[in-house]
Amino acid sequence: MTLKPNPSPRRLPPPSRSSAMAADGSVLRRLYFSVYNWVVFIGWAQVSLSMILALLDDGHEAVYAAIERHLLFAQTAAIMEILHSILGLVRSPVSSTLPQITGRLFITWGILWSFPETHSHILVTPLIISWSITEVIRYSFFGIKESFGFTPSWLLWLRYSTFIVCYPVGMVSEVGLIYIAFPFMKASEKYCIGMPNKWNFSFDYFYFSTFLMAFISILVAPYGCPAEESLVKGKNHITTQELFFAGSAKADGSMVRRLYLSIYNWVAFIGWAQVLCYMTLALLDKGHEAVYAAIERPLLFTQTAAILEVLGELEIERVGEVSSVFYSPTNYWKVTRYSFYGMKESFGFTPSWLLWLRYSTFIACFPVGVVSEICLAYTVLPFMKASEKYCLRMPNKWNFSFNYFYANVFFMAFYVPVVPYLFHHMIAQRKKALSKAKTT
Repeated sequence: MTLKPNPSPRRLPPPSRSSAMAADGSVLRRLYFSVYNWVVFIGWAQVSLSMILALLDDGHEAVYAAIERHLLFAQTAAIMEILHSILGLVRSPVSSTLPQITGRLFITWGILWSFPETHSHILVTPLIISWSITEVIRYSFFGIKESFGFTPSWLLWLRYSTFIVCYPVGMVSEVGLIYIAFPFMKASEKYCIGMPNKWNFSFDYFYFSTFLMAFISILVAPYGCPAEESLVKGKNHITTQELFFAGSAKADGSMVRRLYLSIYNWVAFIGWAQVLCYMTLALLDKGHEAVYAAIERPLLFTQTAAILEVLGELEIERVGEVSSVFYSPTNYWKVTRYSFYGMKESFGFTPSWLLWLRYSTFIACFPVGVVSEICLAYTVLPFMKASEKYCLRMPNKWNFSFNYFYANVFFMAFYVPVVPYLFHHMIAQRKKALSKAKTT
């Protein structure tokens, strides 16, 4: 019997040059992201440690001086994340990365570094706390993931849970610090370019900062939370985001809406709480003549912020009609209203006593506010007519005239049909809300 020779084993083709280059590129990418994440993690760890020591030793006034160098390094290093998106090293789009990074850099360099008057403010502490917690967890998460290929479950949970608290706190602190820096911007005229100059160009840093504050509040705040999840992600970006944000636009939209309305309501609440506090102190110290001077700045900010309720049709009143949001004849029960919706959007419930206050205090506050507004409008009529302020006379290049006196008279007359309608509407809303609360 003859033995048949064994067939020679089939040789595998040698790896192609392109696959070897791809493997090398993957290794280099992981090495780069490992180094990047750990270096920035060390920077934020130094910020956290220095902040804690400063708080324990000298209080919140010493926080910025202790963390300045580390903060400037760690936050400025985030510019690389914009380049990562541009070069396609990560899947996160530039449109989501750029607004958040530039907003952080503006606060770090354009506010804190540029205006030392803000360094000792209490808002610096919650800002740095929220930033530090977020970034220490985030960079350690991606550092471990890129270095070892896995992450502990507890760190995974922290990575996708701490932002629920840190993000609103950080956003409110950022907007608050911009607002606090406004007087120093205006007085110093820092970074301003006045006309005339050889470029035939003017720039006002105060108005630029005002625009950025509105930009952060309206666009970056609601969009930044999901966007934050994609700053330094690798190939699993889409899968991870779907895992933690329910994988649907509807779920994302609901979360973004609640987050944005939470921030908006709490910021407005803080503003109106300041108005109430300053008014009380002014009344006790100097009488009613000093009230407006004491509350002017917070009043202008908080009342102007209500424009967002019209522009975004946020329906903070939940009345279902834009007209009732558009025309609010009095500055009444604001503290109660914004705290009510702040708690509702943040925690999903409101105490029964706050619900009752929300739908009952208007019974007294609304008529008092309306009468006060009409009387103030009537009181100022002689001064309007004498000064002709905001009036536009013919002839002019627009071929248009405007008389502020008659516009004010028109708005006073406008109260007549609108006020009874709104009062009746709020009574109906009160009945509906309180009866619904009894049945639940």
